[in-house]
Amino acid sequence: VTVMTDTPYIDKVRILPIADTVKSLPPGDDLFTAYLKPYFIEAYRPLRKGDVFGVQHQSLPPVWFKVVEMDPAPYGIVAPDSKIY
Repeated sequence: VTVMTDTPYIDKVRILPIADTVKSLPPGDDLFTAYLKPYFIEAYRPLRKGDVFGVQHQSLPPVWFKVVEMDPAPYGIVAPDSKIY
């Protein structure tokens, strides 16, 4: 664990689901609305490019995601103004 000072807020971040973890989901499920939006809303979560993290939904199986791109890189904090793609 390393203490980071002056960690920037993330402007844009691209997060993709791990394919094996979405196979059991119902077709047409919106991953952003069901998983990512509730995970990040007002949470100020730190991310690093390459991070892999899991998100549990109330009634659906957990889904794992990978951070593939972000600006600024290589690390930052997701804030309410961050754009998640």
